[in-house]
Amino acid sequence: MLTRAIVSGFASLSVILAFSPTDSNAGLFGGPLPVCEDQKVLSKITKRFDRVQQKYHETDLQILDIAEIRETDERIVVEEETDRRFCVAKAELSDGNQPHIYYMILEGGGLASFGWNVNYCVNEYDFERAHGDKCRSVKKPF
Repeated sequence: MLTRAIVSGFASLSVILAFSPTDSNAGLFGGPLPVCEDQKVLSKITKRFDRVQQKYHETDLQILDIAEIRETDERIVVEEETDRRFCVAKAELSDGNQPHIYYMILEGGGLASFGWNVNYCVNEYDFERAHGDKCRSVKKPF
């Protein structure tokens, strides 16, 4: 029984090591972390914002365009080895305003902690302050 547990532990460790990043472009599970300009990232932000405005605020407010996209600083890997990329852009909204969007692309944020996900905050439109004052939770922590 003990032998089986030890073998199982080594097998698990070898799987983890096989999928560990080997360079700065690899995510935790070997896949690349998308760049700030990636259309999949921008699409997720746009769809989520539009859905939240419709469902919770009962408005037709939409993101029409996202421009001036840039990474705010180098990616960081925290102790838990969660790769993160911090970004900022300008949104053109259907009400004519152009607030900043702050977003963080994080590895291991997808379904069952595989893949990536994006957390975002549209400055001045986070009415519940879900991301803290001035979108603090999705900005680089230092």
